[in-house]
Amino acid sequence: MELLGLILFIAVSVLIICFILVITKISEMIKEIRRAVDKLVIHANQSNSPQKPIRKTKVCGDIQCPACGRLIFHHDPFCSHCGQKLDWGEDE
Repeated sequence: MELLGLILFIAVSVLIICFILVITKISEMIKEIRRAVDKLVIHANQSNSPQKPIRKTKVCGDIQCPACGRLIFHHDPFCSHCGQKLDWGEDE
């Protein structure tokens, strides 16, 4: 009978440790999700206000998105990668 009690105690202890590890991992995942959501909110706020595209050189016409730095096509209203709204006024 004592052996059964000891086995039960060990099993319950292992389950509690596993539960604590799972809760800790879930907590870390929630923190990562919150950081990602915060970045999305900040990005969404930036995307709503148009920004001027960045011209790297006048010779070859490389134009970059001011938010993510990816190459963009002339007169696209938004960056196809990050969605940043672009302001093409007065430069052309």
